[in-house]
Amino acid sequence: MNDNNPIKDRITGKPLKNKTYTRVKWVGLGTLLLLLVFFVPQLSYVMNIWGSGSTTITDSITKESLGEATLTSDLFEVNPMYDNMNRGHNELVNHAVIDPNYYKTNPIRRGDIIYFHGQAFDPRLREGDISRVIGLPGESIKVHKGQIYVNEKKLNTFYGQAHRGGMTREAFLQLPDSHNINKEVILKDVYDFSLKSVTVPDGTIFIVGDDWLRSLDSLHLGPLPQRLITGKVVGE
Repeated sequence: MNDNNPIKDRITGKPLKNKTYTRVKWVGLGTLLLLLVFFVPQLSYVMNIWGSGSTTITDSITKESLGEATLTSDLFEVNPMYDNMNRGHNELVNHAVIDPNYYKTNPIRRGDIIYFHGQAFDPRLREGDISRVIGLPGESIKVHKGQIYVNEKKLNTFYGQAHRGGMTREAFLQLPDSHNINKEVILKDVYDFSLKSVTVPDGTIFIVGDDWLRSLDSLHLGPLPQRLITGKVVGE
């Protein structure tokens, strides 16, 4: 059709709109709407985890307390007998509920507490062990005086800095002097602990227990191969 001689409405005499253009316009708008529906929730998650371009990384999704989990046929319970996740209330010391199928349909996320083959990672660990995910493949992890940094950004979460039995450095220093507590050693090994930047390779994750003094993890052993992960801790 010649654009210089468009078809006109018989009654009004005004040029008719191109139907093909109108159809393409509505298809384009529909596609844009679908993209918004799909990507906005994903963007929201990323903003929660990464802190929208700031100099810190936050995590508003992971809760400090797991709470109790109802044991079903899809779950199983273990007795960790290990206080590396103790935050002052003996969390996950004697009881943990595991979902062995969780990561078959869900991604590994920062803040997750995983269940894995400990002895395959290091002979000093238990066969079934637990720890928290701190770093994901491709990220750089470093520690400066007990503070974790991910991609040079401060990990500003309840699990982002050194703890001993749930105590921050400030709380620990307020403890009265006692022959049962060697403050100098704990300050050196926990609250003043530093680690040069480590890049997490593909197929691995960086794990750190919540009680740094009692945990043997990626701070000392390096990244954990994902193939050793056998489930997610979903409750106590």
